[in-house]
Amino acid sequence: MQLPIAARPTLSRDLDRSLVKVESDKGRLRLRFTYGGTRHYIAVGLPDSRVNRIGAQQKSTQIELDIASGNFDETLKKHKPPKLPLKNARQPP
Repeated sequence: MQLPIAARPTLSRDLDRSLVKVESDKGRLRLRFTYGGTRHYIAVGLPDSRVNRIGAQQKSTQIELDIASGNFDETLKKHKPPKLPLKNARQPP
């Protein structure tokens, strides 16, 4: 049984609709997507530039693959950039 023409996915429609969007917020890149009915934002930690957008797009593709394969980390630890230590933070003796 074939689907009616209107219900068939088209290649151009599928390419235009990615699950994870790369966007700029106040000049900084972030990823936006919905998973399990919850909207998620992940700050990439980089300023908006052509090179940084390529890196953010690669990260968004990895998240999409993790969702599709059932390996998505709902804690988002795998996808968030590592936190850098603060310069003025006091170290314990």
